[in-house]
Amino acid sequence: QLGDSVQVWDLALETNLGECEPNMEMRLSGGLNGNQLWMLDMQNKTAMELMSGQTNHHSVNLISSNLKNRYKLIYGSRADASRIIDEALGTVPEQFSLGNNYPNPFNPETVIPFSLPEPSLVMINIYDIKGREINQIVHEYLGSGFYTRKWNGQNSKGKPVSTGVYYYSIETKLFKKFKKMILLK
Repeated sequence: QLGDSVQVWDLALETNLGECEPNMEMRLSGGLNGNQLWMLDMQNKTAMELMSGQTNHHSVNLISSNLKNRYKLIYGSRADASRIIDEALGTVPEQFSLGNNYPNPFNPETVIPFSLPEPSLVMINIYDIKGREINQIVHEYLGSGFYTRKWNGQNSKGKPVSTGVYYYSIETKLFKKFKKMILLK
């Protein structure tokens, strides 16, 4: 049970500079009325207490102008802030994964789940039984989190593919994995 005085704000940092490493500087003025103020970096899974009357510095690693760095500001008692930080960090995956598509077998579309423990350039490709790439359904920078993407059973030209076995893969700078799926018509 959270106290009445706890407050949480979601923040996003964007840039049009592409890959860069800016620094944030924050200075609190005024008192915190016996409570605490924390900034939670959702990408790096780090929490920083912001102290009244002090200047706080935070380095940011932006890997793309297409990616928002996500933060939470948490104000409340030590117990409430600690609980919210633990809950928020629990929503960030601890490792890369590529889940089983569902349904499988499928017709005409299937969902592919995956998770990212850190911001990454992600590619999800579909291959035929001979290993030829027939479609790329994801090629974008994504923040840490749990995701799903649909494949509609079509090739990159928008044509339906035939019944059979297909493979899907996820690829990031640090992770690559393949799985099998079956299209039945």
